[in-house]
Amino acid sequence: MRNIQIFTHKKGVVTMTKTAKRIRKLRQELGLTLHEMGERLGMSYTTISRKEHGESDFTASELATLVEVAAEHGIFVSLDDLVLGGSKSSLSEDERLLVAAYRQADETGKLMIRRVCAAAGVKLD
Repeated sequence: MRNIQIFTHKKGVVTMTKTAKRIRKLRQELGLTLHEMGERLGMSYTTISRKEHGESDFTASELATLVEVAAEHGIFVSLDDLVLGGSKSSLSEDERLLVAAYRQADETGKLMIRRVCAAAGVKLD
């Protein structure tokens, strides 16, 4: 996969160094070591370190995986947030547990969760 080169108009170039700093900060917020993040992204901790210091670029695929890893930890961030800088939505502990339970449930369990939501008057559409 090709590395991403991002440019904006008026505000100048969005460098991968800024993106790398945001990614390092996110990894730290997730409480993951370089080794742990490397395992999740399928690369060595030295490669992650080099990428976090802007010495090489993250691929689009690596950024997408990082978004998934963050979501698994209850932090929802988009590719735009990582590359361009933006806000992320942190869930409360209860919300994070509910999302994790839903993701781990089989189809019957997910159906039951949706039914409980419907009974509570919560629309999921």
